[in-house]
Order: sequence, then structure tokens, then C-alpha cells
Amino acid sequence: MHKLIYSLDHVGEYDTFEEAFVELFKRLTKDIKKGTSWQMVETSIWIESPDRELPMLFYEARDRACDLGILIDGKLNPEYEKV
Repeated sequence: MHKLIYSLDHVGEYDTFEEAFVELFKRLTKDIKKGTSWQMVETSIWIESPDRELPMLFYEARDRACDLGILIDGKLNPEYEKV
């Protein structure tokens, strides 16, 4: 299970990294429009994965999402919109 921590709150557990990241991205997109700080993004959002000893902070999770094709040019790949 991949555990999503968002704004220091445990949001939920997801079967795949893809599901956890999509939820993270949807929440973050809404919060950025409201004016959230980059400090919040950098310090209080991460994904914990069973295959890693340390959590993935936002930038590492974003890079992995790009590598997996979840994000394309900074936008959610339409194939993942309904995940």
C-alpha cells in the first residue's frame, strides 16, 4: 500500500503509486489555485511506499510520475484522470 500524507494529514492508502499520486495532484492543483505556499508543498506532502525505506517528497514523486507517464508537460495524463 502507498500511503499519501497531504498537509501533514494521512489522506489514505492506495494500491499503486499511480493512484496515490493522482490524488496528490488533484488536491495540490486545487490548493495552488487557492494560493497555497510552496513551503507547504515542499515540507508537508509525501508518499510512503512499501518498496522504499524513506518517503518520496513532492519533487521526487513528481519526477517519478513524469517517468511513468502520469504527468505530461506538467498536466495529468488524461488516461489517469479517472484513477
